[in-house]
Amino acid sequence: MVHTHDFSMWKSFKLVDDWNYGFIDNNNLKRFLLGMGYSHQKGDGVNMKKLTNGIIRRFDLNGDGKLNFNEYKFSM
Repeated sequence: MVHTHDFSMWKSFKLVDDWNYGFIDNNNLKRFLLGMGYSHQKGDGVNMKKLTNGIIRRFDLNGDGKLNFNEYKFSM
């Protein structure tokens, strides 16, 4: 049996939007990063809130502090 990976933008968005709000906020992104194995050590200079704020700010086109699906698609 051959396994294929069915990748779609919507499915990947829903992986991060784990509470089905229709947007990605700092909390969604933090849970996603930690769930994917990202770990930061105390004193490593990386503050999780700063990290997630920076990621969201980079792609947040309307400035509401969240990523909707269209902003998410644009970021890819």
